[in-house]
Amino acid sequence: MDDVTWPIGANASQRLPAHAWLAAPLVWRSPLWPATAVIVLAFGLLSAFHQVVVGAVQQAETRRAAATAHADATWRCNYLRLGVDRRNCLAILATTPRAQAAVDGESAARPATVQNSL
Repeated sequence: MDDVTWPIGANASQRLPAHAWLAAPLVWRSPLWPATAVIVLAFGLLSAFHQVVVGAVQQAETRRAAATAHADATWRCNYLRLGVDRRNCLAILATTPRAQAAVDGESAARPATVQNSL
């Protein structure tokens, strides 16, 4: 029985002795486990793709909200009546958050004092 191999059409390097194949648990010999493995793998890849897309969408929403807030603050500064107040407001706006975050290595969150002064 040692000279009989299974599966019949496999290459010599892929063949198992027939008694080893028949001694394997029935679950391993079932044609369902490869399909189950493919389904689990596909679900995992789909889940990873979903997480990447959700992260990209959240980042884009945050970036858009920050750009809108900066544009609104710039508009408010430009329409102040006194030139001194306008220049001070624009100077404060220019130093936060991007320029200051690049210098200090801090996050891009605007400090509460700047938010309240605008």
